[in-house]
Amino acid sequence: MENILFFNPDIRQLAENITIGPQSAVQDLIDDFNDIYINNGYLGAQCKPLGITKKFYWKPGAYDTIKNVIYHQGEMHKKAASLWKVIDRIRVNGSWRLRELSTKINDIEGILLDFRQKGIIMQDNTDEAVEAWEIIKHHFTKQFQDSNNAFTIYVEDEFHDDVLSDYYLNIVYEYDDVIINYRHHGNPDTLAEILVPGEGHLTVKIPVSRLINLLILAKLDITKIKDTDVRSRRYNNRRWFYNIGGNYESYQGIEHPYISRNSRSHGGDHVGDFKHVCVGNMDTEIAACIKSLDFISLKVFFDRIMTHFDTNTGPLNRIYESYYGQPKFLEGKDEYYKIIPKTETNSCRYRSYLGDEDPEWIRNESYCATYCTVKKNCDTYRIFSKNLTKEEVELKAIEQATINAARRVQ
Repeated sequence: MENILFFNPDIRQLAENITIGPQSAVQDLIDDFNDIYINNGYLGAQCKPLGITKKFYWKPGAYDTIKNVIYHQGEMHKKAASLWKVIDRIRVNGSWRLRELSTKINDIEGILLDFRQKGIIMQDNTDEAVEAWEIIKHHFTKQFQDSNNAFTIYVEDEFHDDVLSDYYLNIVYEYDDVIINYRHHGNPDTLAEILVPGEGHLTVKIPVSRLINLLILAKLDITKIKDTDVRSRRYNNRRWFYNIGGNYESYQGIEHPYISRNSRSHGGDHVGDFKHVCVGNMDTEIAACIKSLDFISLKVFFDRIMTHFDTNTGPLNRIYESYYGQPKFLEGKDEYYKIIPKTETNSCRYRSYLGDEDPEWIRNESYCATYCTVKKNCDTYRIFSKNLTKEEVELKAIEQATINAARRVQ
């Protein structure tokens, strides 16, 4: 990824490779239709997909395609034990499936008719796409310059089979050594301030092609982009406008309450350093900021995600997973400990990570050494922080090798 200030994407090449311009609005709906009714393995018709001409008429074969789709949606292609079963399938499932099918075709044909009546034909929108990108770059650059370094904007490219398929804007908000204010059941008072040492980010990802298309449809007026077209990937996995992800790196095993512990959860769109982020009860406010492309105001809500824990929001990870043992910053927090009991030394989660670490590191740099107030009473800390004899080192190596071998067998 490169900073938007210095990155010059090849918008002309992008326009050649994907659908750009007014036709994109209807092409998205047609692609959705083909995915649902033709390419779907369960009731997919596996026939010629729907397509349109440059003058926005159906390509030949569209009527045969619809007949085939209706046949499969009625499950007429499946074997049945009786004639009654054939009829019953249509009676039970056919009516609502046909209503949904009718709605989708009606939406597509409404756009096609509107384009034909306006005399619109598919055209090369490359110059318009380049102009749209310049407007986008100017807007985001100004947002960055006015934000007092609240975020950084990067652009990344995406290739499929060595062919440029899109660019993505990444609006990145960085955080380090976060302090989480803990509140309980709407109580406005902070019961504890929990330090989560480390660093991380929250990021909004926007496909450039989608933004360009919406800007062209809005006649290159960035204030006229329709709110209804600005969808989160959380709600529309195909025609999405933005996706929110993040990561936070701390001591091994420590998790931020609102950032997923791994990138594999919550769908394949979250990978690597871009994990799922729970936005709690601020989804409406965050969506409003992104719809207005106001990333300065968005920081207010992202900051709250990172620095507040309210038990009414149901986060991804429990609050006690944000620290180990009995840290210094929770000393004297009796009200907090009435809700979240103290972690006793014999049940501290950090024990499972200390066995592989160097004793000197444990004594000087581990979470225990830096933050925990009960390490002197912790048998695990005493065992793993002491210097081992040669015999103990060899025994430990054998034990670890045995554990690794057992894991491989599993």
